[in-house]
Amino acid sequence: MADGELWTSDDGAVWISWFDRVEDVVNVVWEAKKKQKTKRDLMADHRFLFGDGGLDKSIAGRKQPHVTLPELRRIMRWKLARGKFRPSLMGLIEKNEDVEAVTRTAFAKISRRPVSRSSVMVAMGALCKLKGVGPATASLILSLFNGDVPFMADEAMKAAFGPLRAIRYTTHEFEDFYDLIRGKLDQISEGERKLTAADLSHALWAFHTSAAMRMSQVVSGAKRKRTDKDVDEDCVSPKAKQRRVSSE
Repeated sequence: MADGELWTSDDGAVWISWFDRVEDVVNVVWEAKKKQKTKRDLMADHRFLFGDGGLDKSIAGRKQPHVTLPELRRIMRWKLARGKFRPSLMGLIEKNEDVEAVTRTAFAKISRRPVSRSSVMVAMGALCKLKGVGPATASLILSLFNGDVPFMADEAMKAAFGPLRAIRYTTHEFEDFYDLIRGKLDQISEGERKLTAADLSHALWAFHTSAAMRMSQVVSGAKRKRTDKDVDEDCVSPKAKQRRVSSE
């Protein structure tokens, strides 16, 4: 499948196959960048959030669903490791003293499925009162509790909006993104299991990250260091090259 085609596909099996590759792609990214201080915990944090018994499964089992400050710290660390690192955000997260109360209030707004967009926006507004939490991070937190909420991953936003629209991480942008993901979810044929809006966002991340990494490898190969043989070849005239080929 060529880059850009996942969003146009309505084949549930194709979407499922990309969602199932998410951890593999995360691992490839981590292997390539784990020596970087900001990336070294990516794989561990991914499994903490999405692995067997991960936070995305345990939150709902709590008597009053919520996340703690240490959990919020890992959520932010995972998000920054996957995207652009902004060290100031981690500092802001540490200043929050009411994480459990705020997240408890937010989750209560979307405790029933399917959720309405208006309920999601109320929940997002509550989370954005936390220091360091904007619409994108809020969407991630909500998606961990309720899969009807898509995470505003860069790759998913770009796929849904298309190449001509600038990406802005605002509540208005989220509303448009939410509608597009929900619309795509309705178009996709049912595969071996039912996907959620959050699943679609992660599948798009895996697809476009894989495509970007393949392109990076191509560019890296094209920019390889020129050898003495390359220079020698440049100095040989076309006629001389032809005579040499003919004699081989």
